[in-house]
Amino acid sequence: MIKHYSQKAVRCVLNGACIPLILLLGPFTHLHAQQIILDEDFEDGDFTVNPEWVGDLDDWIIVEENGNNLLRLDAEEAGQSHLSTGSVANYGEWEFTTRLDFFPTSNQNRAHVFLISDRSDTGDQPSGYAVRIGESGSNKFFRIVRFDEGESTVLVTGETLIEENITYRVRVVRDTDGEWSLFVAEGA
Repeated sequence: MIKHYSQKAVRCVLNGACIPLILLLGPFTHLHAQQIILDEDFEDGDFTVNPEWVGDLDDWIIVEENGNNLLRLDAEEAGQSHLSTGSVANYGEWEFTTRLDFFPTSNQNRAHVFLISDRSDTGDQPSGYAVRIGESGSNKFFRIVRFDEGESTVLVTGETLIEENITYRVRVVRDTDGEWSLFVAEGA
């Protein structure tokens, strides 16, 4: 499930390289008086409409698991795959649930969930902000990164170590002053 709260719309771009990234469903409750702009749970089984996602459509599938529809990367070849849906959001709150079924992650084999991007195809030198999932080495943490024409800078590092086959609930907040917060917990 991908939810975004803002006074504007959202751009969520999934960018991964050979990682079975699964976005899971889960009920999210908030005591905020905010407007939900995008609430995608993939229950209709079709990510090409309502909202319309564009990108490497043949690399992604919807699978059923425990009564929930999940978006999963299913690319046949190594490389980058992405999906995106349009937005004009610059601040707000994003939530999603993810699980990496393949390990080890590395600098060449990881995922990015773009929250804000200047283009729908994030494989082409993007500028924007993303949650990085996975990296080389033993300290594999969720990180908020800023991209400037494809070059990344880490802004925030989470405290939750990424492990194989664990479901993580991720929440990112950007306030109107441009300050970022990252919250990660195990479980859906």
